[in-house]
Amino acid sequence: MTFDSIHRLETRRWVPALLLVLAPACALSAQTPPDAAGAGTPPASPAVEETARAASPDAGESAAAPGEPAAGDEDSGLELETVPEVDLSGLEPAVADQLREVRGALDILIGAATRASASSPSLPELGASFGELGRYYQAYEMVEPAAACYRNAIRLLPDDPRWPHLLGRLLQTAGRLPEAAEALQYAIQKAPDDVASYVHLAEVRQLQGRPDDARTLYQEALDHKPGAPAALAGLGQASLEAGDAQRAVELLEAAVAAVPQADRLHYPLGLAYRQLGDEDRARENLLAAGQVGVRPEDPLVDGLEELKSGERAHLLRGHMAFRAGHFAEAANSYHRAVREVPNSAPAHVDLATALSRLGYTEGAEEELHKALALDPDSATAHYNLGALMLATGEVAGALVHLRQAIALDPDDGPSHAALGRALLADGDVEGALSEYQRGEALGAPAETGLLLEAQMLIERGRFADSRKLLEHAFDLLPSSVPILGALARLLAASPDPAVRDGDRALELAERAYAAGKTLDHGETMALALAQLGRCDEAATWQSNLIQVAQKVGADDLVPGYSKDLERYQAGPPCAPPVVAASSPAGESAPAAADAATGP
Repeated sequence: MTFDSIHRLETRRWVPALLLVLAPACALSAQTPPDAAGAGTPPASPAVEETARAASPDAGESAAAPGEPAAGDEDSGLELETVPEVDLSGLEPAVADQLREVRGALDILIGAATRASASSPSLPELGASFGELGRYYQAYEMVEPAAACYRNAIRLLPDDPRWPHLLGRLLQTAGRLPEAAEALQYAIQKAPDDVASYVHLAEVRQLQGRPDDARTLYQEALDHKPGAPAALAGLGQASLEAGDAQRAVELLEAAVAAVPQADRLHYPLGLAYRQLGDEDRARENLLAAGQVGVRPEDPLVDGLEELKSGERAHLLRGHMAFRAGHFAEAANSYHRAVREVPNSAPAHVDLATALSRLGYTEGAEEELHKALALDPDSATAHYNLGALMLATGEVAGALVHLRQAIALDPDDGPSHAALGRALLADGDVEGALSEYQRGEALGAPAETGLLLEAQMLIERGRFADSRKLLEHAFDLLPSSVPILGALARLLAASPDPAVRDGDRALELAERAYAAGKTLDHGETMALALAQLGRCDEAATWQSNLIQVAQKVGADDLVPGYSKDLERYQAGPPCAPPVVAASSPAGESAPAAADAATGP
């Protein structure tokens, strides 16, 4: 199994989902293997807990997500729409190539997802990729494929307001008002402070002949952002239509004052003055009426135009390849983005991220320095460079860049967690704990950073250093089950025999299994028993583990489990084999899989 880099892709400040060797982080780890009647003694009949395999909107929401079945409808599993193929023959070659490239990138990701292995992209990653492809289709006004992509993104990421917002705007522009209203209502539920969604939905309600609803929505927009020009203008025109000329004048004058170039507003303003009997101001405004209106601030929609550049297409393909675990292909795409726009700091950051996963540390560091030369205030570049230096033992340099990342973005939890790791490596335990606590308060669990750091050390063959770090982590966070399980796994099955400690591994594995009866913890129990030479007990655990894996549909794990079972049944000795250090980050050494791979 591989793990996703602690580095970020700059263009989305995206931290990949964790797929840890040493911790039960993938979906299957929520399944339960056999209950233990006692230490090292699994029962004959495994019990399996049912777990949800796909996210869905909260049952308490007042509206279902666009494309979701209504409450009470039968819906088993995750069903996604087929994205219609687009006829590219009539398009300009550059546009056709761009759309072909981004569609191909999604196909790669879908292919990785259907393999259902531990390194497959997560549902959120797949959802984000559908959404990104939808943005490209929307940028070129391809309604049907864009809508299908957005609906898939909503199914996979039901709490992300971006995709229903973009879907609503897409359908509004296409004149499909009921569907647009449904999507925008859902977007507002997920982002109640998003003024643009209120304004767009108000526009839809006006077109549907529901002026009262429109006025309410414009007012809600102003409640969330007083003085928003588009909401002032919309409510002003709606007030005029309702016969409240005085209110219309007040609102439209405020909108014109905020956006003087919006000369189209002078027409309804002139009509409002005429209704009030002020012919001079009416004439003045009607003569000033033009064609420039006012739109809500809508970064999501406004950003669509930027997608029509070659750099963005290469970056998107790189992101999707990266999420699918195709790091060499991702690096190639990022190289093309850098060639397209050499002064793009985000492209250099993303290239560095892919290079680091391929084990090209020097090249990654070089790209990050280039990014900082172009954009010294890139918090992501400082974060990535600090994390890279920390992973290679350059603690002093790591401290400099991580502190700078925090200075630029003080509320970024992962930066605080990374600084905590650097301080721990520098011997400042109190400072490390303080940063971990700060990171946790900002949504970056301390255990996540510690586990990632431990895994990076393992992937570089620094097993003793990884044990030392996990021991520190256990002292800092004694109630963390993932850290408990990670340390137990390393003590039971480290490729370096000097790191192993079978007795302590079994003690910790029993505690981890008692806290969470997962496939991962059950496998660690078997490994610890095997390390102690208790081969029959290890075989019993492993045999029941295979039964549970088959029952919950984790068939891809069975061959590895079966191979270990053969070793346990043939022993003693039956301890995990001692293997060479694993290959560079991003690719697991095949021989190490016996010792370090968990579900």
